This record gives sequence, structure tokens and C-alpha cells, in this order.
Amino acid sequence: MTQFIRIRQGAALAGAALLAAAALSGCGGGGGVDAAALDGNAVPASAGASAQAFITFQQGLDASDTGESLSLGEFLPPKDDTAEPTPVG
Repeated sequence: MTQFIRIRQGAALAGAALLAAAALSGCGGGGGVDAAALDGNAVPASAGASAQAFITFQQGLDASDTGESLSLGEFLPPKDDTAEPTPVG
């Protein structure tokens, strides 16, 4: 009788492991983002022209935290190591 219980427990563990593997395999694919959907929320290239242009862009953003997220894509903020810090908010 003990051997029968061990076989059932092993089968249950194998079934649970198989179910977990199947569930996790559905989580990892794709991840691509439709670029067309992000166009309206993309940071404009003009914001990267200079540090001051970037600050002006930031100051023009809606202060609400309930708006849509911005897409950075390939955008890198400009750097100016000589300018004094400017308050953004």
C-alpha cells in the first residue's frame, strides 16, 4: 500500500511540474511593441536638440501621473556638463 501512495504522489508532482512548465512557457514569447501605437506618446526628437530643449519639453508635460506613459524608443537625453541645474517641476 505504501508503494501505491508513493507512485500517486510522484504522479501528482510530475503533473504539477508539467502544468507549471506549460503555464510558464506561455509567458516568455514575443514581447514586441507595436511602434505605431507609440507614435502619439513618443518623446519628440526636438527634445534632444539640447539640454535646454529637453528641460522645456519636460516642463511642458502634464503634471498628472494618470496620463499615458511616454515611449523613449532610441531617445537619449542630451548632456550638458557645464550648465547649472535647472528645476524641472
